[in-house]
Amino acid sequence: MSKFAILRVQKLKSPKSVRASMKHAYREQDTPNADATRTPDNDLIGPQNVKQGMVAFEKALPEKIRKNAVQCIEYLVTSSPGAFENRDADQEAYLNEALRWIQERHGKDNVIAAIIHRDEKTPHLSAYVVPKDLDTGRLNCRRFLGGAKALNEMQTDFARVVGRPVGLERGIEGSKATHTKLKTYYGSLERDAPEHKSLTPADLEPQVLKKGIFTSVVEDSEQVAKRISQTVQQHYEPAIQSATVARTATKRAKEDRESLKQLQARLGPLVKVLRDIPTQYREKVIEGCVKLAQQLRQKLQDQAVEAQRERAREIGRNRSRENNRGRGR
Repeated sequence: MSKFAILRVQKLKSPKSVRASMKHAYREQDTPNADATRTPDNDLIGPQNVKQGMVAFEKALPEKIRKNAVQCIEYLVTSSPGAFENRDADQEAYLNEALRWIQERHGKDNVIAAIIHRDEKTPHLSAYVVPKDLDTGRLNCRRFLGGAKALNEMQTDFARVVGRPVGLERGIEGSKATHTKLKTYYGSLERDAPEHKSLTPADLEPQVLKKGIFTSVVEDSEQVAKRISQTVQQHYEPAIQSATVARTATKRAKEDRESLKQLQARLGPLVKVLRDIPTQYREKVIEGCVKLAQQLRQKLQDQAVEAQRERAREIGRNRSRENNRGRGR
């Protein structure tokens, strides 16, 4: 079974939407899919409640805010259900490294709050970021999430740097699941399938939109149809998202089977050669192949670490340039 590193983002454009999201994250509202007895096990990194989180958010905002600007990005980092079964240490390392990856990407001061939730089925990280440009200090969400290409590169980098060292893979590139809204996507992993939606004669009756003393405004046939369609769509949305996730996993499993067939075909000649090698030498040949594979893996990991350090150095250089400009004013 494929085990995926999952990274989702949600753009928040107002203090109201930030507060609403934090109320869920800090469990200051009813959270049916969370086990209240395990909520004390959650790690609160930075602010300890919504009030403190909003203070940190407002403090991090620049003085001038463009109309319709994205004021905060909520990151969700999780994994395929069961990916870390009996591997608690790897799961902790994954979530903590994910937070470091976000801090290096945005600057530690701009990551205003983070929570590791352990009171739901799959432990996960929620992080809140004010997306300030590291060069200008202005809000610039586009720099981080601007367009399909940037999102795709972000997912690839996250899987390589954070997921791969603990045995997780990147999701399928180009999958529609990659662009599913954070709340809807995560909810689809936690909820059970909904029961069928039954409409009643009352649902089909036009509803009063505005009631007056002598006359009332009621829905026309088009408005009735639109209302019913929205009701049905909202009811089945969790099931649709679950199906999307399942379809993604099925597609990846098919790709894995095809990769296995190709690998078997490529290894065929090697297997034939090994059969012809005397038994007393065969084990040494296999050991040599394993050693070579381990060296290659270590080289790839070293390259990933060096790339991560280079990003950190680039962030440091950007901050240095920003500080120099500040002193020059």
